[in-house]
Amino acid sequence: MATSDLVGPTSPRAEALIAGYMRFYYLRPWHQGGKRRLYLKDDKGTDLGWKDTIGGEVSLTCSDDDAKLAKAVLNAATETGVPLAAESLPKVPVTLLGGQLLGRVARKYVAVLVGQEWRKGATRRLYGRLIDPAEGHFELGYVDLVTGDLHPAIEGGLNKNLGTGKGYLGRLAERDPARSGFTKSGAQ
Repeated sequence: MATSDLVGPTSPRAEALIAGYMRFYYLRPWHQGGKRRLYLKDDKGTDLGWKDTIGGEVSLTCSDDDAKLAKAVLNAATETGVPLAAESLPKVPVTLLGGQLLGRVARKYVAVLVGQEWRKGATRRLYGRLIDPAEGHFELGYVDLVTGDLHPAIEGGLNKNLGTGKGYLGRLAERDPARSGFTKSGAQ
């Protein structure tokens, strides 16, 4: 199944497919008293863990498949990005409606869509990246968190099997638990 089908208009069926195929994670920076951390949450606002960006310590507050994926994302995360190679993302099987594990049979694995907040003065952005074990790692561009404008790094489809950078950025902004439903430009 092409993920371009998953990044179009929202329907209950599309939302169920997205939930089985893709996890949405959000990294937020925190600085205080000489400490620097990146906190990781999912699209429901659930705390998954954090990373001390000075010492490299990772602390997880989740379990099971989320722990596998969150650990990989946090271990790779820096204050300026998540240079996690697609082949280094743990292979968590895709779950479809009814709890079927498609990944074990068809070798389809969960992808992660990571939004990382960046702030400097009045400028606030949410940088997006898609990490898919089968398709690769894509730097998507950013969402301006002040205006809601989408700034894709790649115009058009990411490849023949994936949707557009703008579509993924829009979906990332829509699901952001800190700004639920916040986009001016919308996903395409």
